[in-house]
Amino acid sequence: MIRVLVVDDTRTFRALLRTLLEQAPDVEVVGEAADGHEALAQVLALRPDVVTMDVRMPGLDGIAAVEEIMARAPTPVVVVSAEGGPEHQEVAFRALAAGAVEVLPKPSLATNFERAAEEIRRAVRSVAGLTLVTRRPRSALARAGGPTLTPAPGRIPTPTAIPAATAPPGSSPAAPSTATPSSRNGRSTSQTSG
Repeated sequence: MIRVLVVDDTRTFRALLRTLLEQAPDVEVVGEAADGHEALAQVLALRPDVVTMDVRMPGLDGIAAVEEIMARAPTPVVVVSAEGGPEHQEVAFRALAAGAVEVLPKPSLATNFERAAEEIRRAVRSVAGLTLVTRRPRSALARAGGPTLTPAPGRIPTPTAIPAATAPPGSSPAAPSTATPSSRNGRSTSQTSG
């Protein structure tokens, strides 16, 4: 059973997300939190397998809460926010830089609601069981003179996808594929290394 903590400042959306998640037979919502401070306390007390996190909340917001969770009790976090869609890339990059492993938009009646709900369930299932490492919050790195992940003003970084091997235990994964930069425009120039 995948144990999930749902974090959102809106009671109605927490109830909706609980219902959507618990439609999956292998998912159990073990707790809810209404802000980042409460989320951190619940993560430390409940030790969930996955946390769903809103971004905009009173007190400690979702991105700061993700940083704290990663520093104190690394747990896979799926950000589910009204600011999770493609039109909000900056928020998505900030959440990922803080340690979130996925950023998704909240389901709404204006979109394909069931498809969005299934995508949230899929994300929760896929990140459950990930082993994460403790990381220092970006603010601590900046104070120490270390690297930061802030893009240049007016520039949004281009995401880079790194595929993971997904072969079942005991089987031999396929040979890794290396894509060259020219494959980005629909021209296939992948080479198989062996």
